[in-house]
Amino acid sequence: CFQVNYLSTVLLTSLMLERIERSDAGRIVHISAKAHDWGKVSAEAIRTDKMLSPDFVARQSMFMGNLGGSYADSKLAQIMFSAALARRLRNGTVSLSLHPAINTQTMLTRDFKMNPVLDFAFKRVAGFILRGVGFFQSDEDAPKTQIHVSTHPSLQAAGVSGRYFS
Repeated sequence: CFQVNYLSTVLLTSLMLERIERSDAGRIVHISAKAHDWGKVSAEAIRTDKMLSPDFVARQSMFMGNLGGSYADSKLAQIMFSAALARRLRNGTVSLSLHPAINTQTMLTRDFKMNPVLDFAFKRVAGFILRGVGFFQSDEDAPKTQIHVSTHPSLQAAGVSGRYFS
């Protein structure tokens, strides 16, 4: 998970960086997630906790699966990379990161390993509550943050690069 969500992002960004910086309005948008709040990223953890190993399961739980483990680590690392990259960019290029809104159609829970009763409770009851408090958004509202961060001209301004949007 860490390799796909973070290292591949770094590689792709690095391979395209020169071309992006040459453009008139270069903008790099990293898709992260609110799960970054549960991330624990450090050089020591990468080296000693087997974060890069496919069998990294130390922080997986029965209820949340990998959401609080290497997935959260990868999303925190993306935000940190985006902020660090923002300090090094040239020619008005900006680096931004965002939480993609979650709607009821998302496959967010596809890897949760729950018994059928917990699965029903989470998907129906918790889903209803999470929509009510704004964690899940309507299908119409869900893409608004991505569209705004990716296209709005005011986000090309100085002082905005490196920010996280949710």
